[in-house]
Amino acid sequence: MAAPSHTVLAVDDDPELLRQLELRLRCEGFRVLTAASGEQALAILASVQPHLVLTDLRMGGMDGLALFAAVRKLHPHLPVIILTAHGTIPEAVASTRQGVSGFLTKPFEAHVLLEEIRRALAQAAVPAHDGAETPAWRAQVITRNVGMQSILDEVAVVAETDASVLLTGDTGSGKELLAQAIHDASPRRDGPFVAINCGALPEPLLESELFGHVKGAFTGAVRDHKGLFQSAGSGTLLLDEIGDMPHALQVKLLRVLQEREVRPVGGLRPLPVDVRVISATHRDLEQASREGASARTFTTG
Repeated sequence: MAAPSHTVLAVDDDPELLRQLELRLRCEGFRVLTAASGEQALAILASVQPHLVLTDLRMGGMDGLALFAAVRKLHPHLPVIILTAHGTIPEAVASTRQGVSGFLTKPFEAHVLLEEIRRALAQAAVPAHDGAETPAWRAQVITRNVGMQSILDEVAVVAETDASVLLTGDTGSGKELLAQAIHDASPRRDGPFVAINCGALPEPLLESELFGHVKGAFTGAVRDHKGLFQSAGSGTLLLDEIGDMPHALQVKLLRVLQEREVRPVGGLRPLPVDVRVISATHRDLEQASREGASARTFTTG
């Protein structure tokens, strides 16, 4: 029997065969979604992530190989098995070289199909995202969206590097949650995660908060103050709403990213910093730059 969480998306333009596949797979314990065309299958995949796609090769409109190519772009680790009554050796070789998990010619024995499905599931590059298998770093990111699953796959790769990251998206879309996930998945996970909204503070205060200041640097500076670049040392600093940062600070921030050192306000010497920077914005920075709004935009490399 299949694990209760295994969902198969079956795709075929023959309604009778599609019904037979659905009944057979349900009897074996799989959850089954069905689509009568490749286009309908992609519509389903936009909101639901199955554990395997089982598709006919010859269909009107989008055929099985075209569907596979589209699935591969959306979610590269999702196994796909192709069925066909018109299978040829060249087609089988070509499809498996492209990454198709299996290729069966109709008519086929039910047990052969089931063995192929179980083999593909067992060899899938990424295990199903079931509760017990969810890595700790993504426990707070709950989704069944295929596009979001692909983003999380990228997070796992990017997190292992020390590169600066820019997150874009509408306000409230979860950019800070994703930044926290990058931090938690990275080698810096044991260091601090510090976030600041760059649009919420006036320029003088924001500069002091980011870079720190020395005693006597300005009225009210009664003691040395360590900035967030130092406070987040060995960890991650999230610069939220980076597009709202004043232009003068953008220039200073660029130098910090390039030189990996900060000069506190009123300070005479730079201080080394060891921090991973993630920036986030709801603005379209490239469009703003094209429209001449460079004084209000900034991107990290």
